[in-house]
Amino acid sequence: MKGASVKLFMVLAILAAFACVAHGLPFEWHQGLGNDIWAQGCDFLGNDIRTVPMTHALSCGDTCRGYTGCNHWAWNRDQCFLKSADSVWITDAVQYRGSTYATCGLMNSL
Repeated sequence: MKGASVKLFMVLAILAAFACVAHGLPFEWHQGLGNDIWAQGCDFLGNDIRTVPMTHALSCGDTCRGYTGCNHWAWNRDQCFLKSADSVWITDAVQYRGSTYATCGLMNSL
């Protein structure tokens, strides 16, 4: 059943990516470790469960992966914002205007 869940996640991620393009969102999503995905220039508002000082954006995804309850994250200005929500999609990402280097991601637990 796990393989079916992974395939469903990938199909939903692809469909959501097309939805972002259709809505004009400027994010180019990349696959990280496993089925994690991330993009630059974005943020997920709210749902913060912990803030961790961090110099590298993709390390924020690694930290989220190891933190119980974390299923999405945002990084900017050397701060990693671990987040948790019952439901979160790439279409929930918003453009972060403070820095083009801001990065956000979703974990495979969704």
